[in-house]
Amino acid sequence: SEEVLPHSEILIRLQDESGALISPVEFIPAAERFGLMDDVDRWVIEQVVEHLHQRQLRGLPDKIYSVNLSGFTLGDPSLAGFVEKAIDRTGIDASLLHFEVTETAAIRHLDSAVQFMRLLNARGSRFYLDDFGSGLSSFSYLKELPVDYLKIDGSFVRTMVEEPTS
Repeated sequence: SEEVLPHSEILIRLQDESGALISPVEFIPAAERFGLMDDVDRWVIEQVVEHLHQRQLRGLPDKIYSVNLSGFTLGDPSLAGFVEKAIDRTGIDASLLHFEVTETAAIRHLDSAVQFMRLLNARGSRFYLDDFGSGLSSFSYLKELPVDYLKIDGSFVRTMVEEPTS
């Protein structure tokens, strides 16, 4: 039987000058509009890799962290090299670093998404197809994408108990 490790999804917030937290729905669209999402995603990846490295140095038990990637970052062909360098620099176990991509972003950037997933999957990282069913919902894309897990959109399961169709 495979060991089940604790797992956390990384969710970010922005802190304003007064210390109040700003929701991603408020700052992500601006970051996308001004071409900064790649920088945001890379910063998050660096922070998570460094956190994993510090856990390793302290001898703490293994824990999986999953990072959400935007479509902008997923379309960047240099992303895989960036992540591989971070893994190599720190020596972390890549199987503890997972990535979540939305169905829409993966399909929009299919070639680069598949290449990124295959390269990092070979290192041990795992992938989640997030919000499945909220986008184009074509099961034929599942054959193209080397994902390990599907996160089904909440709209499909929210009324499952009450509505027989769901």
